[in-house]
Amino acid sequence: MKNEKEILNSWRNHLRIEKNKSLTTIEEYLRDIEVLLFFFELKLDSGPKTFDEITPEHVRSFLHYCSDDRENAATTVSRKVSSLNSFFNFVANKGMINFNPMEKIDYDAPRSKKLPLYLGSDQVKLILDGVDNTFTEFYARNKAMLALMAMAGLRVSEVTGIDIQDLNLKEKRIKLLGKGNKERYAYLNSVSYSLLTDYLDKRPRTKLDALFVSKKKNRISRHTIHWIVKKLVKNLDLNKKVSSHTLRHTFATLYHSAGMDIRHLQQLLGHSNLGTTEIYTHVVDSVLEKEVNEKDPFNS
Repeated sequence: MKNEKEILNSWRNHLRIEKNKSLTTIEEYLRDIEVLLFFFELKLDSGPKTFDEITPEHVRSFLHYCSDDRENAATTVSRKVSSLNSFFNFVANKGMINFNPMEKIDYDAPRSKKLPLYLGSDQVKLILDGVDNTFTEFYARNKAMLALMAMAGLRVSEVTGIDIQDLNLKEKRIKLLGKGNKERYAYLNSVSYSLLTDYLDKRPRTKLDALFVSKKKNRISRHTIHWIVKKLVKNLDLNKKVSSHTLRHTFATLYHSAGMDIRHLQQLLGHSNLGTTEIYTHVVDSVLEKEVNEKDPFNS
């Protein structure tokens, strides 16, 4: 595409400065446009050569390619639609294209019926206990990070972004900067508080503001956290689909099943839309339905 790099850089700055999008969201949006360009280059016999040549038919073909060939989940396709809307609105408003192809797109991706995977409290304990046998160093750090995700509902990106000054140990809470740079607080239960204070006693001396630091005394990366979870899952012979995000799902599901109000849970998770949080009501409903069927006293 002509001037591709320059246009994408301008859009990146727009998302960061004017739209106040998180770095994670910006990376996802840029990746979606890169997949779009890959599709045009390698999958279409006569694809568009400039952004101005992209038609609604091109966009529809791309979305079908994502859902059919790439087997993207409904939520992933929906995000790609959001990415395309944002990008084409930007280039249209800047006068870089004469026609916005998204204006002719009426794509309503089907909602995914797949419920999020979550763990039981005993499995969380198993993971935390397994850290000692899996890692010869940084076990205190790793336990504290995992506990914050499973017991306080933090995203991986939020764990990596915590600074020392964000901690309020007296009130047992942490100030977070979530998606869209929205501030909220996470609250520590007795276990996560204990593991966090234990890590602080062992934390390497460094001038870095970051709470969690790597072996080289840099801010811990998301990649490292994902790797830690994968290694534990393998060593403990857990479901291979268990990931870092599973721990956050675990927090939400267990607290809601214990009776936490859905709006309070929304606030703790940092969801801007209540509909996003309501998936956990469906998880609890499915558990209850299973118990009713399995423990039916009238079916003997």
